[in-house]
Amino acid sequence: MLPAYCHSLFLSVYPILFFYAFNIDQMVFADAAIPMAVSFATAVLLLKLVQKACSNIDRSALYVSLFLVFFYYYGAFATLFGHVVDIDNLSALPTVLWFSAGIIGVVVIFRIKAVPPAFTAFLNFAAVVLLVLNLLIIGDYFWTSDTDKFAVAANHQPADNLTNLPDIYYLIVDGYAGEKVLNNLYGIEKNELTDFLRKRNFYVASSSHSNYMQTSLSLSSSLNMTYLDHLSSEYQNQNTAAPLMSMVSNNAVMANLKAAGYKSIAFASGYTTTELENADDYHGKTMINREVYHILLNSTVLAAFRFKMFDFVATQVQAHDRLVTSVIDGLAGLEIPDDSPPVFVFAHVPVPHPPFIWKENGELKLEHPRGFHFADGNHWGSPQDYRREYVEQLVPVNRLLIKALSTILDKGNRKKVIILQADHGPGSLMNWEDHNDSWLPERFSILNAYFFPDGDYSALYDEISPVNSFGVVFNKFFNSKIDRLPDKSFFSPWSFRYRFTEVTEMINQQVDNVPQH
Repeated sequence: MLPAYCHSLFLSVYPILFFYAFNIDQMVFADAAIPMAVSFATAVLLLKLVQKACSNIDRSALYVSLFLVFFYYYGAFATLFGHVVDIDNLSALPTVLWFSAGIIGVVVIFRIKAVPPAFTAFLNFAAVVLLVLNLLIIGDYFWTSDTDKFAVAANHQPADNLTNLPDIYYLIVDGYAGEKVLNNLYGIEKNELTDFLRKRNFYVASSSHSNYMQTSLSLSSSLNMTYLDHLSSEYQNQNTAAPLMSMVSNNAVMANLKAAGYKSIAFASGYTTTELENADDYHGKTMINREVYHILLNSTVLAAFRFKMFDFVATQVQAHDRLVTSVIDGLAGLEIPDDSPPVFVFAHVPVPHPPFIWKENGELKLEHPRGFHFADGNHWGSPQDYRREYVEQLVPVNRLLIKALSTILDKGNRKKVIILQADHGPGSLMNWEDHNDSWLPERFSILNAYFFPDGDYSALYDEISPVNSFGVVFNKFFNSKIDRLPDKSFFSPWSFRYRFTEVTEMINQQVDNVPQH
């Protein structure tokens, strides 16, 4: 039989392990290990202190377990309560109810004369089961992470003896819609960024659509110049991102460029599925993932306090702002010596995708009734509010991008190729589980712009999709012979990302029928 206090120790790590298991695509284990260690040590200390006060280990363990549930599950209760009662995150009612329940729990434990051994055994058993279930989820994830299995062969290597090769910048702006959707659905008649791009002689593919509707799928496809049909049969009933992470980190584009003598430079996006940590130069990764920790803390009872030091909406907004601006400023600040080998620069900028952290004038939204979360599509909320806040955020995003692109274009005399591309569009009218209940042109229409140093865009066309982007670049600058693939788009639900449904024709049929809401 386990000691009476085991359920308290298990419950000290379970909420963080659960958070990691269900956000494993966006975290590394170190992000969870540090708070788990702190939480475990705190639970041990509390057990010792409470046992000194009440001289009973069974009762002490109950008090500590109650505290852990009270501390870690406030956010889940407040969110559920808000959905049921339809209140915003600034309401004090969930806090009052939660604290009342906590006080009642303390009184009940205090009045118990003796904790039944069977009850302690049940708590220990339940805590073990919860831990084991999450360990199985994590284990299954890594069991399917056979990285060699998913690598796409770099079989389109550039020809030898090429000189004066251009630097290549691949810049992903997350959720940036194409011009037609911005105009017809979002009411933006004149977009500052696309105006700038055309003035600087970029080719803007005005009818471009993404191949997939999630970032990890989209980048796995574009960086390997292939569709993902081979994953559909094997992973149709799973939702692991392990093969996609492998395809991104071991992608064919970088392998081809490395074979041609390129040096790779990548910027940390803060999200595991889009990290290229194996780049020659990797900028911005730190041991402490502040955004992850702020999201975790925002689920605890600390979020109930509106004191400045516990205002996790504000701290999450500030952390996200620092992440985005550090990537964009880092791009602008890159210094490539004239005698450097050609470079491949990759950056995934997680805007204008939600959360919407900026007002139109660039000020941060430090207080927001929705709180801070990365939800998109029907997980987000009102379509009207989504579009209004998206338009507001687009203004400062455009200005940051224009400043960075201007610096890149004007700096030095090195030849440059720039691909500025969205991984997918926004999602105010997207239902994550049903393509028939979505206005698909919004999610699939993307910004897709190219800068070639010689201004010859004869190989490009308005409908080009990301899967064909690097084929054009390699054919033009490296004398490769890569066949153009058909430009297709695939919907897949949030719960089963590999269940692909081709929606290319459906998008074309819907594009001129803009919903009036």
